[in-house]
Amino acid sequence: YQRRVHGKKVCATCLQMSDDEVDEDGYSLEALRLGEVHLRLRVKTVFRGTLIGRALDQTGHMQWPGAYLLCDWLLERGAAGGLEHFRVLEFGAGVGLCSIVASRFCDSVVATDRDASVLDVLRGNAALNNCTNVQAEPLEWGAPWVRDSAVPPPVWVGPGFDLLLGAEVVYPDACVDDLVACVAALMRLHPGAVFVLALVPRGPQVETTLAAAAA
Repeated sequence: YQRRVHGKKVCATCLQMSDDEVDEDGYSLEALRLGEVHLRLRVKTVFRGTLIGRALDQTGHMQWPGAYLLCDWLLERGAAGGLEHFRVLEFGAGVGLCSIVASRFCDSVVATDRDASVLDVLRGNAALNNCTNVQAEPLEWGAPWVRDSAVPPPVWVGPGFDLLLGAEVVYPDACVDDLVACVAALMRLHPGAVFVLALVPRGPQVETTLAAAAA
């Protein structure tokens, strides 16, 4: 079947394996075709526990609609050569779909997430798709270096990034200020950087908060 996100037809076709293939942790292996890009992803499709909560947060293990919108954007620009030689960072990369797609067109991708268990899945998915230019790293948007230029950033930040990506990473809106601060810190390192955020609206509050924080 083809994905539709808010009426927009995107180019991802998902051939999900049967329920018999769901492992004991609730993951299944998906085969995806996005334009000319074919890949496989281990994704959580069965919940056991609370989706969002302090004790158990499974959001990063899932695939969300905004990721397909961002992949559509990457495919369009990548096919036109608009991402050639780029160094890319993805915020809240989850299982790695967008980072893996970006890696097909860019020189290198740093896929970040704050959850160590998500990063383990992401590394596995990168290996599954032979992505030798995808690096998975932990990132806290509210880390000291983000707001204090006297504190050095992690070594992997290096000279900065040409392109910063995020898909559905600002729900709830309480995290918006930290995200915007982190984007600003990275843009200070590389002033020519561009930030692209794919967002499926789930109420006006997140968009209002984003606009206020970015002003």
